[in-house]
This record gives sequence, structure tokens and C-alpha cells, in this order.
Amino acid sequence: MSETRGEPPDEPPRSRFRALQSEWTPAILLALVTLSLALHAYTWVQVGRVRRNVRAQALHLAGQISAARVEVIAVEVPVRGRIPVRTDIPLKARFSAEVNTIVPIRGDIEVPINTGFTIFRLPVPLDLKVPVSANVPVNVDETLPISTTVELDLRLPVEIPIADTPLDAYLETLETQLRKLGLEF
Repeated sequence: MSETRGEPPDEPPRSRFRALQSEWTPAILLALVTLSLALHAYTWVQVGRVRRNVRAQALHLAGQISAARVEVIAVEVPVRGRIPVRTDIPLKARFSAEVNTIVPIRGDIEVPINTGFTIFRLPVPLDLKVPVSANVPVNVDETLPISTTVELDLRLPVEIPIADTPLDAYLETLETQLRKLGLEF
């Protein structure tokens, strides 16, 4: 029966497998070790590439943060609304007003004449020009109440330097840590 299979009649099948196993074992182990070393080398090359990329990106980001720390945030803030204004303004002043003018007086006056028996009213026409020249002292002591509503529709420009905000301390810490990472990695 073993002759039909092509096996020598005196060798059992297990011993033949052991012979093949002992012939191929070093070659298989060598191939596996070589493959393992190649995978390790490839992994280390990739780790080196990742380290270079991380170092470059960390230093680049630290530079960008350094530039951002000296920036100014500029915003236009819209201010719309009504503001009620209620106040009293005291006015106190003393001054003299010089008056130089001619005052025309026109009209009729009735002059009462007493005759003893009756009182007559005699119309007298007037057409006069009276010159007036005087220095008149004027005293003003008043309080002027003001009550109104002011409409506002403004756009106020607001500029905030980042270096003047608490954010600067956080950015400085982040920049320092990124520079350390870029130098140590």
C-alpha cells in the first residue's frame, strides 16, 4: 500500500515530515527574522519621519503664536439706543450791557384839565425821539432744566492689544512648551 503512494516502504510518514521540518526550519526562521528586522527598520524610519514632522510643526506653531502675541484685535462695536438726559444747568453771570439807541415815541395822550366845573380831556399828539445812552448792569441767576432723549447710532472702533490681555500669559506658556517640544523631540 505504501508503494502505491510513492513512499519508500521502510520509512514511516512521520519521520519523513521530521526530516523536511529539520531541513526547512532554519530557512524559515531566517526568513522570519529577516522580515521582522525589515519591519523594525521600516517602523524606525517612519518614527524618525514623524519626529521630524512634529519638531518642524511645533517650532512653526510656536512662531505663529509668538507673532499672534503682538497682534491687535480690532473690532467695530455697534452702539444703538436711546439715552435719557435729565439735568439742571445753573446759569450765573454778571455783565453790563451798553445801550445806545434812540427811542421813538408816537401817540396821543389825553391831558386832564380841571376847570372847576368839569374835567376836560385834551388830546395832545406826541412825536418824539428820545436818545438813550446807558450802561445797564445785568445779573443772571437762573437754573435751566434740560430733559430730553438722545438717539445713538454709532460704530465705535475698539482695539485690544493681545499683549494687554490675560490671554497673553497663556499664549506665552503655550509658545514656551511648543519650543521645548520642538527642541526635545
